[in-house]
Amino acid sequence: LELVRRGRAQIRQRSAFDRNPDNVADNGPGIRRFDYDVDASWNPSDTLRAWTRTSYAWTDLRAVDENDTGAVFNRVQRTEQLDSWLGVRNLFEETGTTLTVRGHFGFFKDQFQLDQRNSRKLDDYSQTITRLFEGYVQVDQKLGSHLLTAGAEVLSENLSSSRLVSNFVQRGRFGLFVQDSWTLLSNDSVKLSVEPGIRGDLDSQFGGAPSPRLAFKIDAGKSLTFRAGWGLGFRPPSFNELYLRFCNTGIGYCVDGK
Repeated sequence: LELVRRGRAQIRQRSAFDRNPDNVADNGPGIRRFDYDVDASWNPSDTLRAWTRTSYAWTDLRAVDENDTGAVFNRVQRTEQLDSWLGVRNLFEETGTTLTVRGHFGFFKDQFQLDQRNSRKLDDYSQTITRLFEGYVQVDQKLGSHLLTAGAEVLSENLSSSRLVSNFVQRGRFGLFVQDSWTLLSNDSVKLSVEPGIRGDLDSQFGGAPSPRLAFKIDAGKSLTFRAGWGLGFRPPSFNELYLRFCNTGIGYCVDGK
């Protein structure tokens, strides 16, 4: 029976800097940052392991901006990010099967404020909150010269923001995957293995997409390895790319997500 716990925390701070004394604008923001992470693992036996980890980061950026018309702004951006993971892995000795289950929760909050000095005409404030839920299951089975891997992954994500037309959007994704790590040749001088695999994703916004993969590996001795591979991947656009509208009123432009 073994219980291991670790933790770390740090604080960082830097003042804003200005390389041009002829104007009031800063060239770089002042930064205050606090972050920590804590993890723990529990091994009640040689075949069972459970672990958890939590990390948090708080960042505050402050600077002075000036646009072409001479308007001066106090700019503040504050972000908070929290991530928590929990996982279990167990080896069933009777069958040689390994089962891995893990989950993840993510939270991100971004606040942006632009405060025009001596006026409210160009003031701006926005808040964006993202929540992410993930679940993952994987089974590994050794069969002779084959190591078979299969699993499933599910994801749910939602976004609320004052920079959205509807203020709230959400989506989900489900994926299945299977892979075979096949050792074709193994002796004292060389080892050759091939790894065919395929993954299928079903996204609530963009539909289904297959992602095949084929990889080769040659170990020619203890210090020389050759690898080759081919595959397709699927990455839907992020919420920021799809929806968020960013406006810099100090400079005078806007960027819309597409």
